[in-house]
Amino acid sequence: MVLLRLLNRTDEKVVREHWSGGGDIVSLSNSIANIAPMLLPKRISRVISSRVELADAGNIIKNVAKKKAPLFVEYPEPEVKK
Repeated sequence: MVLLRLLNRTDEKVVREHWSGGGDIVSLSNSIANIAPMLLPKRISRVISSRVELADAGNIIKNVAKKKAPLFVEYPEPEVKK
């Protein structure tokens, strides 16, 4: 999942430049990303497609022991209707 997310969030030119294997890795990763939501639980699919950022650093440090503030903030991508 991490690799798929990395490939789908990186510029195609950079991925192709660093890919030494055969075939078109960008096309392959896009195909897998399109199939994944059908096979994976919704929560996992959402993690792959969402934009995730670290929460505010001050809140993380202050609340990490208390477990009262999230470490990451998720910004879901709008669902595309087919």
